[in-house]
Amino acid sequence: MANYTYFYTIGFYDDEGNGVDRNIVSFLDKIETRIRKKDARVVRSINEEFLRMFLFSRNSMDDDIVVVPLGKLITKNKPYAEDSNNPGRLIQLDADMFDINCLVYSKRHHLAMYTTNSKGPSQQEFCAYLNSYLFKEDECILKMDPVFFEKSLEDVRNAKRVTSILVSVDLGDNVNNYFREQVENKMNLLTLMRNMMDVSKETVDGRYLTFSIGLGQGKRTGTLNKDSVLTLLGQLNLDSRFIKQIELKYEDNRTDKIESYKIKNTDTFLRGVFIGANSKLSPDFLLENAGEVYLKQREHFISSVQKFINNIKKEANEDYELNLDWGGNK
Repeated sequence: MANYTYFYTIGFYDDEGNGVDRNIVSFLDKIETRIRKKDARVVRSINEEFLRMFLFSRNSMDDDIVVVPLGKLITKNKPYAEDSNNPGRLIQLDADMFDINCLVYSKRHHLAMYTTNSKGPSQQEFCAYLNSYLFKEDECILKMDPVFFEKSLEDVRNAKRVTSILVSVDLGDNVNNYFREQVENKMNLLTLMRNMMDVSKETVDGRYLTFSIGLGQGKRTGTLNKDSVLTLLGQLNLDSRFIKQIELKYEDNRTDKIESYKIKNTDTFLRGVFIGANSKLSPDFLLENAGEVYLKQREHFISSVQKFINNIKKEANEDYELNLDWGGNK
């Protein structure tokens, strides 16, 4: 698993897409009860993969966060271990082994995170697993919708440092005239850009030009001159069809990680970054650190959560049973 998660709203919906007022944690608790009772029916075949949930992680002091592990059975390339009776000899492990992803749900924020182990169950498989516990008579299904947000140039302006800027330009008809009109010749960087485009268009007949200005492998604390970068952006007509993409890499003040900011097509999945984590986010580590990650990104997900809550139109009966004898793929 990477050391980051993606944010999702999670809830029940009717056939018309209206939210159904059914408690997600109560639903998950019903499944965990079957796990505690060692009910073999928690192992389910989804898209020809065997999936099962494991006991949840909770904080006894704070009832906000619940971490729900879902495992995908490893059927190929199972790892080996050293034979304790004969050191130096390898033996194949007999126990069932699983690749794991975890759902992290905050009752306070009405929002979930999901980890990103590419070998573990995908977010779609997680939903399919949960939906296998619902009857048709429930007249609802569970959905997870990613939270999007649009980064702002203000994030770049307030960043500790900017590490690179990448520009992609369409060298189509009249592009040289366009840039002569848009670029101030007195600025060395912009003059260089214009000359590069002239050479690419007139000498090698290139259609596109992509170049990057960055710090290379220098000091990790190095930064481009932010004022110059922002001035460069201010001189370009960002709505022009000639500019295909501009991407900045900068150090986010909230996460201390290098983030990307694209001037065009800026909608992106909202991520939660776990500082100090190794490549595998264990359930206990997620439980201990999730609260801080939620708070860091609250300003970016609060509008999505409010929209999700406002879409809950239909009351639901919480007195229902799980579909335990589900027999196969939906």
